[in-house]
Amino acid sequence: MIDTLAESFVSSTGLPPEWKWPIVLNLNTKPLRGSDRPRTSLFLGDEDTIKIQLDVPTTSARSEAGLELEILRALALEFAYREAKPRANKHFSLPPEWLVEGVWQKAAARTHGLSAALFNQLVQSGPPPKIDAFLKQRPQPLDPTSRAIYRAQSMTLLNALLATKNGKADLATYLSGLHAIRPEDPQPLLAAFPELKEDPTNLVKLWTLAIARASAADQLEALSVVETEKQLSLVMEDLRPAVDPKKPELEKLSGPLAMPVIAKDKNGRFFLARKAEELLMLEGRAHPVYRPVVEEYRLIASELAGKPRRDAEKRLLAVGELRSALFARCEAMSDYVNWFEATQMDTPSEDFPENLGKSPEQSVMPRSDAISLAVDSAQRMNRK
Repeated sequence: MIDTLAESFVSSTGLPPEWKWPIVLNLNTKPLRGSDRPRTSLFLGDEDTIKIQLDVPTTSARSEAGLELEILRALALEFAYREAKPRANKHFSLPPEWLVEGVWQKAAARTHGLSAALFNQLVQSGPPPKIDAFLKQRPQPLDPTSRAIYRAQSMTLLNALLATKNGKADLATYLSGLHAIRPEDPQPLLAAFPELKEDPTNLVKLWTLAIARASAADQLEALSVVETEKQLSLVMEDLRPAVDPKKPELEKLSGPLAMPVIAKDKNGRFFLARKAEELLMLEGRAHPVYRPVVEEYRLIASELAGKPRRDAEKRLLAVGELRSALFARCEAMSDYVNWFEATQMDTPSEDFPENLGKSPEQSVMPRSDAISLAVDSAQRMNRK
């Protein structure tokens, strides 16, 4: 996974692929000082060496997006301190949130596509946010929809910076100096790009253009019913409550019906928030028939992540019945169409070439060159 994300990090930012300091992934069975979120740390070794460590609770490791974001944060941190020499007991600066979220969104877009509707919404909402307020924003407390918007803004901001003259080199300069600045301060960011330093309004223009480009064409290809059901099952397959010796019956509970139980666990709300994000991404690509089902699952997961609700189980049972009925009906419709086309169609469908089923001699177009005419004449004489 780290190699794949490192490749995405390099391709998305244009940074050189060389690495200097090791990155260690450490899985913990217990929360980190009461927190269930991954944490990235920087440690000093002998002879001015550096080690970057990712401490990931096993509960949050179930969230693929959360783990990927933390790996990207560690990669950006390694680049920021590649040539720096931090002092012992001195605070180190983490990479800006918009960079991590923007790179993650660009990498996810290669697999899941981009929601043109989301970017159309950004276009209709007016100009991009003010850069000073945007850099100070924290995405972690946001609900799934707001975080999707934040990621779209982050990705287009990254694209806008790379669109400037010598954008890749200027971005590398900015990131290599992160150890000495406050990432939420807009001045170092603008100063790293001469085109923006001369005229800060250029950032608004480039950012707006980047959003418009993302919304210009529908970059989202809808999945079929079968593919949507398969992707939905993959999202739901790791929904299992934590093992409780006092309640052994919960070990058999899995899938969507486990959401209310997971929400009662101290680490469960964070996990359900990440699930809501995954469902939001699937919702954009889901088959139109299945989209209300995915939306309802997302809303339930998002609400449970905020506060456990008593009606969640009833809603989950209802949407589960609707999901089963929709899939069965779509399968029956598909079987009927296939049967009808195979046995009941009296007219050709014109989906196949006219010469299909003819002999090779009938299918070959006649030639009129001198050599072919001579060969044909000789063959006719031999037959006589």
